[in-house]
Amino acid sequence: MTRILRSAIWVLLFLCLPLGSLVGHLSCNQTSGERASFQTGFTGGLSDSDTVSSFTNSRGWTVTLSKAYVALGPVYFYSSPPQTALLERLLGNGTARACPAHAQFDKGAVLGEVLEQYAVDLLSGEVLDTGLRYGVAGTARMFEVHLHPPGEVAPGSTASTFEPLNGHSIWVAGTATKDGSTVEFEGGLTIPDEGTLRIVMSIPTELELRDTADHPGRAVVKVHLDAWFYNVDFGSLTELAGSGRYVIGEDTQAYQALQVGLRSRTSYSATWRNP
Repeated sequence: MTRILRSAIWVLLFLCLPLGSLVGHLSCNQTSGERASFQTGFTGGLSDSDTVSSFTNSRGWTVTLSKAYVALGPVYFYSSPPQTALLERLLGNGTARACPAHAQFDKGAVLGEVLEQYAVDLLSGEVLDTGLRYGVAGTARMFEVHLHPPGEVAPGSTASTFEPLNGHSIWVAGTATKDGSTVEFEGGLTIPDEGTLRIVMSIPTELELRDTADHPGRAVVKVHLDAWFYNVDFGSLTELAGSGRYVIGEDTQAYQALQVGLRSRTSYSATWRNP
């Protein structure tokens, strides 16, 4: 790519001009057009494991979770590559910058979707069945997850399964240790209802969606709990709850870092799992 062309693309990015039509030509988002039905599910785990065990975050805290619930959904699977991947192809090794042009980003075809919200126990060690879905056969190269508090999206779970969330989008509890100090913690978090903050977009995947008659198994979205807590400093917690645990309050570094973790694309993955 010539220096002039690259500079021109950067000008478009900084001015936040619509890039949808340009990206659309480069997305290679073709599908077979064939209808397909496939099973779906949600689960919890760590970035490198489907089992949730103790993990150490970037702040040096070793975290052991006793509770981890999330209200998850809707989820959409798209045929186009993630936005950042496309922009990196345009700009070489440059870093893509976010702006309102994101709204015009061509996500390609919607290959599948889970429209309801489910209450997921991320420590259960099992995949929560979210049912049979009808979509289009093809390779999903990105997906997005929605993180709303209970009651704002049509539920797929029973009312009682949402109770452990205490009205929040997530509820967590556990123990964190570092340098001989132990912090028992608990708390809920609800992402502000501002713009698209509650939607984690452009999460990369390579998920082949075909009819279950030809491709037994299901599409599973996994939450990476260690990525949620990656930068959380439990030493910032000072308020005690009635349970005797420290509260992850809104005015703490732990709360802000946890919110960043929830909205990180590295906190989620989607794979096909055989029966």
